[in-house]
Amino acid sequence: MNLKEEIITNLQTILVNKLRLPLQPSEIDSEMELFNNGLGLDSVDSLELIAAIHEDYGIELNAEHTPFFRNLNTLSEYISSSLAAIP
Repeated sequence: MNLKEEIITNLQTILVNKLRLPLQPSEIDSEMELFNNGLGLDSVDSLELIAAIHEDYGIELNAEHTPFFRNLNTLSEYISSSLAAIP
């Protein structure tokens, strides 16, 4: 499993355990939209997700990072590239 896949698996677990989604982690497709017609996350969920990402990866996210929250693929790509940039 590569880093991006590990991050996706961790994000799936975060969504189920911390945001209490009524799914199994494996049921969350990495291309599924996180908001709107996908998982239907709201602004409170996004804050919890941002806090969990900061806790797990030490990465600060804010409003300018909104495009990366399209789905788990885009989010994991951003996280992995951010981790690679840390000296």
